[in-house]
Amino acid sequence: MHQSHRAQAVLNRTLHKRINPKHRHIITLGIGANLGTRQEICKRFAHLLDSLTSKDFTLLATSPILYNPPFGYTNQPYFYNATITLATSLSVVELFARVFYLERRFGRGRKRAFKNAPRTLDIDIIFYDKVIIKRAYLTIPHGEFHKRESILLPLSFETMYLRSGSCRPLLTAVRPQPRH
Repeated sequence: MHQSHRAQAVLNRTLHKRINPKHRHIITLGIGANLGTRQEICKRFAHLLDSLTSKDFTLLATSPILYNPPFGYTNQPYFYNATITLATSLSVVELFARVFYLERRFGRGRKRAFKNAPRTLDIDIIFYDKVIIKRAYLTIPHGEFHKRESILLPLSFETMYLRSGSCRPLLTAVRPQPRH
């Protein structure tokens, strides 16, 4: 079994104990951005998390935000990347539509200038339960996830945090926590 599939299996076993019964699907999203300052990108990620905290989702785990070099087209700023694992009641089609909407809401143009172009927010559906889909517009699991450190590294952090009982390092990274 591939290391990332093992990580997903550990996530799924751990997470099923915390899920709202309506939210029967476990999904993992990869998020990334490289347009804007670090503060602007972190603020965008925080607003995205707020948007995903709704009746349709239960936040289960996040990775820390990592700073990664671009791939493909490399003459651009480094990316900030993270992963988010949620439980949802949305179907794959509904989730795809929501992701598409959220990317537009956070400033991503309808069409990229070119493949691997800089972006304000990129949201990839990495996993949706154990579903396998291969369409021109959607591939699940994400077609390149096993080759990208920008996905594998955050997923490994999520697994480590879940095993230790901590589940929200991204929230800690983007929102100041009150001091006691």
